[in-house]
Amino acid sequence: MRQMLLRAGVVANLQDIRAIPKFNVIFHRSPRWPPNLFDAAAARELARPAVAQILAEIAPQILLVEGYEALTQFIKQQSPLTLRDQRKLIPSRLKVATVELNGARIKLVVLAHPTGSRWSGTEWDSAIEHIRAEVATPAA
Repeated sequence: MRQMLLRAGVVANLQDIRAIPKFNVIFHRSPRWPPNLFDAAAARELARPAVAQILAEIAPQILLVEGYEALTQFIKQQSPLTLRDQRKLIPSRLKVATVELNGARIKLVVLAHPTGSRWSGTEWDSAIEHIRAEVATPAA
């Protein structure tokens, strides 16, 4: 992801990456937590207020989502959310959409998870070009 952020022009250098908030939508899934948190819905609910507070504080214009399952969990967690203006840029690899959150329209750039989806070099290069264009264009 570091190289993608640099190559897409999201950041100018490695130090700038430190300014980008990154977090898991569901961050309470450790096997060391109490048994009731093995339930994905309970873990999602536990994380809900913290995720909402983080998003309210940073007021993002764009969310880069790593993985379609992460997007599914985010929508369930922060519902009611509706994806609008969905476009597949690279079938089964990259799509964009917008969503209303905290009264603001936010662009979502959703990647198939880089470590779990056998991306080809060509697909990854194409994704970087699409991300560069999406970052340069604000949410409608």
